[in-house]
Amino acid sequence: DLILLMPVRVTQAKNIELALQVAAILKARRLRPRLIVTGPPDPHDAGNMAYYQSLLDLRRQLQVENELRFVYESGPEAGQPLILDSQAVAELYRVSDALFMPSRREGFGMPVLEAGLLGLPVICAHMPAADEIGGGEVMAYPPESSPEEVAARILAWAEASPTHRLRQRVRRNYTWEAIFRREMIPLLAGNWAE
Repeated sequence: DLILLMPVRVTQAKNIELALQVAAILKARRLRPRLIVTGPPDPHDAGNMAYYQSLLDLRRQLQVENELRFVYESGPEAGQPLILDSQAVAELYRVSDALFMPSRREGFGMPVLEAGLLGLPVICAHMPAADEIGGGEVMAYPPESSPEEVAARILAWAEASPTHRLRQRVRRNYTWEAIFRREMIPLLAGNWAE
């Protein structure tokens, strides 16, 4: 129902635990969200790997293993990490509904800039980088917002956006899989109208 892209490395400054809590709230409201974290943790930093492990534990605890995916854990073999190149990240921008940046702080704000160039809506905490680049064109929320408040803002945007509703309709009704199920399976089963 909703694909939110987080093109960030796994660090505490990115506030990924908030994203996990938001995913759990959206799921509880009968939405099927997908949050995609593209960047890896730093495998050479024990503190960073411990943070990553705490996120995996929280994800399991909140039962949002399918709703929030770390690309890093999706290597070709179990336990083997996957690091995306810039072309793959660009494709994720293309298929996502919005950029989600719950970061506590950002340097320059490159993801906001990239989203702006691609016409992708941005949902983020107020921070100087996003405010400067996006001005009033980003959906910014106060950094002290609760996960419930952030989820409510995301839901309000999704329900009000005709572009998002069209994307949902196309994904639901006009993928090859949907067309095959709707048109071809009845035909192959001999259940077509005379």
